[in-house]
Amino acid sequence: MLDLLTPDDYTDRPYVAGLNQIGHAILGASLALFLGWYAGLLIIAWEGWQLKRRGGLRSDYWGDLSFWLMGVSLYSWVYFMPLTIVAGAAWMVYLDRR
Repeated sequence: MLDLLTPDDYTDRPYVAGLNQIGHAILGASLALFLGWYAGLLIIAWEGWQLKRRGGLRSDYWGDLSFWLMGVSLYSWVYFMPLTIVAGAAWMVYLDRR
């Protein structure tokens, strides 16, 4: 079962990891629509809390933060969705070849 509040980098499941990161970007874009740039501050605080208090891995922290902030910063760009899909696929390939 997938626990959304437990930090996990899914290194042993590259497909799930890529979909997870695509989800971070899309949710980051959605938050940016409602909160503007404050969404970025909220996300940084959330990921920092998971890293320090919930035992998250640094690889999970940096991966999640990158995709979250990609969504926050690029949500209004016309190529946001294709870029998100390509970046998520690249993440899958990267983890699969490690």
